[in-house]
Amino acid sequence: MDLVKAYVTMKEKLSTQPTSCPEMGQKSIDTLKPAPDIVKEPAAASVRKNTLTRRDVLPEEAISHQGSSLKPGNTSECISFRMKAGDALIQGSAGDSSRHLSELIQRGLMAPGSVLQLQFKSHWHKAHVQANGRIKDSKGRVHVAPEHWLESILGKNIPVSSAYAWDKVMFRDKPLSHYLLNTESAGHLPQTCSEDHVDVQRCQAGAPLEPTLTEASTLGLMRNIRIIHLVNDGELMPTALLERHWEKLLKMDFSECEDWQWEVDISGGGGRGRTDADRGVTDSPTLTLAPTGSSTPVPGNTHGSHDRRTPPNWLFCGAVGEVFMEREQLKNENKMYPLLHRLRHRCFLFSLSLLAVCLLKLVYVRVTVRDNIYIEPYGITVGLSSIHAHRYDVNCTAIYELDPVEIGKSLEIKRKVIVNVDDDATIDLTSDCRTFIKTRGYDEVPVRESERSFPLAYSLVVHKNAPMVERILHAIYAPHNIYCIHYDHKSSPAFIKAIQNLAHCIHNVFIVSKLESVEYAHISRLNADLNCLSDLLRSEVKWKYVINLCGQDFPLRTNYELVMELKQLNGSNMLETSQPSELKKQRFLFQHQLKNVPYEYHRIPVKTKVAKDLPPHGIEVFMGSAYFVLSRDFVTHINNNQLAKDFLAWSADTYSPDEHFWATLVRVPGVPGHIPRSEADITDLKSKTRLVKWNYLEGNLYPACTGTHMRSVCIYGAAELRWLLSFGHWFANKFDPKVDPILIKCLEEKLMERRHNLHTLNTSG
Repeated sequence: MDLVKAYVTMKEKLSTQPTSCPEMGQKSIDTLKPAPDIVKEPAAASVRKNTLTRRDVLPEEAISHQGSSLKPGNTSECISFRMKAGDALIQGSAGDSSRHLSELIQRGLMAPGSVLQLQFKSHWHKAHVQANGRIKDSKGRVHVAPEHWLESILGKNIPVSSAYAWDKVMFRDKPLSHYLLNTESAGHLPQTCSEDHVDVQRCQAGAPLEPTLTEASTLGLMRNIRIIHLVNDGELMPTALLERHWEKLLKMDFSECEDWQWEVDISGGGGRGRTDADRGVTDSPTLTLAPTGSSTPVPGNTHGSHDRRTPPNWLFCGAVGEVFMEREQLKNENKMYPLLHRLRHRCFLFSLSLLAVCLLKLVYVRVTVRDNIYIEPYGITVGLSSIHAHRYDVNCTAIYELDPVEIGKSLEIKRKVIVNVDDDATIDLTSDCRTFIKTRGYDEVPVRESERSFPLAYSLVVHKNAPMVERILHAIYAPHNIYCIHYDHKSSPAFIKAIQNLAHCIHNVFIVSKLESVEYAHISRLNADLNCLSDLLRSEVKWKYVINLCGQDFPLRTNYELVMELKQLNGSNMLETSQPSELKKQRFLFQHQLKNVPYEYHRIPVKTKVAKDLPPHGIEVFMGSAYFVLSRDFVTHINNNQLAKDFLAWSADTYSPDEHFWATLVRVPGVPGHIPRSEADITDLKSKTRLVKWNYLEGNLYPACTGTHMRSVCIYGAAELRWLLSFGHWFANKFDPKVDPILIKCLEEKLMERRHNLHTLNTSG
């Protein structure tokens, strides 16, 4: 509804009028409702058009909100309202609505027995108009007005305004409000003088009705207003507009508050209103209720000004289209008002924000539950019953053979919401060690004698995603190997508990004795591996080679295949080592300080302008990666060598020292399995330690990534399964079950197939 140029005038009846409204009963209260339509009137218009008035009885729910101060016989129960603009239908008694139908019948616009129609939920309801203006529906029930007919259709005690009813009920394919407004604009409907009017003769003579009110009674009347029914949320004023007028009232004398008659004109106050142009009113509608004055003077005020009051507390309920004005005890301390205003404003914004968040959450849950996909890890059949999602059966053989249909399915799954188990699921899975070992088959791993005589050691530096850590451990596991796990000091309690459970359940898995708080590209990452290496040297297992892994690596070979290739190294090491570029030299030519940064890692080493001293012992620095496959003899030498200890101390304030520490020491003459400095660079493609796909080399050295990229590194997709297994490397990085869980499951399946096939050949031979 448009209330732009409409102004409301409220007039109270004289004290000689009846003590109660016959249509309402003694416990009812008048309610202001907008008309079926309101026509804008020019700002300078001064002529008031005649309007019809009618009252509606509030439903019982609304009656319960009225103030206890209203008593039978109080003339304020029969307040009538009238719009200044005149082109609006204002709420009066419920019987007036039927009189409007009678007027349409009398003017020949509608005949008794005419059919009224209402469409509700794709169904047309019909009713007939009786000669007295009432409505008889198809079930034989008689209704006083169209809104009562709608209320019977809607049910559930849903209140319906007459404006809404007159806009929705159709007669000859047009709403009833169309006929009513046409008759009003043509001047067909004269002013109706009901028996409730104080001066019937004056009304019939065309004189304006001007009931008189005292200032004190007006103030008391306004304090008793409890509820206003509105048609839609568009009629709610912003809080700021309402509070602006209250602030004006607090700052001005009541004798100067003539502006207040514009929002609700309570006639009898003696004030006069001004036009829109005088007041600068824009298109913002105002529906503020306020007194025109008060009879209580301020003590000591000689200018006739009155006591200043704080406004009632306004509670906005836009969802149901109602404004509740909860009466608040008037306070004399004006300094409390700004604080209350700010508190109400903040509470409103907080409630609105909370509602928006809840709605977005409901939409997200509804969409994600519908599109959830869960890919079970290979070999896990129990312990994950809490996952409620669509399960997809993966044909890994078809994906390995690059079947276009199965590859297409895997790509389609990536667009859905991938459901992954969390750290708590791993805690549950490992809560019973015997069941866990049996379920995951740790006690059934086939081992050849050639493997048993060549044990391996692993250093796993991890910090999140316990289910993925367990899957890596399961893929590389052999009962005669030894496994050291380093978790971060900053890891979540659930992750730490899950890793501790793994170490408790599996006999040859242990937690490192000294934990680090690992920071990206910091010396702490290198120290985590060194701590594990030191513990592994003290273990009872006399391992031949040690391999370090992180939480996004995965093996591409079975333990037997890896042992066969490691034996061919004859004690040498496998890792990257190359001459550094000028750009990478900046990592160790200048000191770096660990600082907080406003992005992913929060803290990283930042380059300073302070140049570093030359490396100790004349060491020539080489660059490589953090990943290595080192012989036991080499690790033992580094653990006891002073040159290595000095170089480690020198590297403490460099950037990502783990990428030059191992690459440099393996070039030092005299170390076990050393690589001469004159020998050609060993790049990541020559070193089999880790297969990493860089986005700037895709299409040249290897095919494009079918997953996604993170910091220029490919997170593999299922379409790369065959390429990964046939490239020749021992391990690959990066894998993420949130990006493509199908690939990880298929890698598990293919490695288990190879392990089983090798065991079958061994037993048959």
